Amino acid sequence: DLKPEKSEGWILGINQSSPVMKGSIELNYFKNRVWNMIDWNPSTMKYKNFGKVVTEGAEIKLSVNPFKWLKVFGTYTHLRAKELNTTGNWEKLQRRPKISYTAGLDASFKNLSISLWADHYSRRRDTYYDPSTWTTKETSLSPFTTLNCYVSYKVSKRVKVYLKGFNLNNKDYELAYGYNTMGRAIFTGINISLR
Repeated sequence: DLKPEKSEGWILGINQSSPVMKGSIELNYFKNRVWNMIDWNPSTMKYKNFGKVVTEGAEIKLSVNPFKWLKVFGTYTHLRAKELNTTGNWEKLQRRPKISYTAGLDASFKNLSISLWADHYSRRRDTYYDPSTWTTKETSLSPFTTLNCYVSYKVSKRVKVYLKGFNLNNKDYELAYGYNTMGRAIFTGINISLR
């Protein structure tokens, strides 16, 4: 039977605004502990509890407004994630990127708003079950970068049309071994306010 997860965590950070650079910078250090973490076990083809998981790292956030109509932003995270295995030794936690970052910009022109950004994940450790040998094998997930966008136009006070695009570069990547993610996707719609 699965036991409920228990966790504790804390964040220590500082945020500094600068009128000179017309923006702000934020530095954070975080640490989390999770007991009885629930995850899939490819050897038994069932979910199981891990003994203990620790994630810690540093994060940098930067935002700059060079013009009234433009904001440039970015985040960078350096993560160390480990789990206590059945032999009592610590090993890297699966599927967690050591390095990840986002970089983008927001632009506003009267009724038109445009957001463009890129997300990046570094190489990650993973395992999979090999039915030909009846064993669990280690592998790695390739690093990837996706390009995304969000565009909206305010037709009137109550009507706004929008377009969302994800993975515009149509990158073939996996967040878990053997499970492909969505390729290029574009959504469009309309928001109507009745107020």
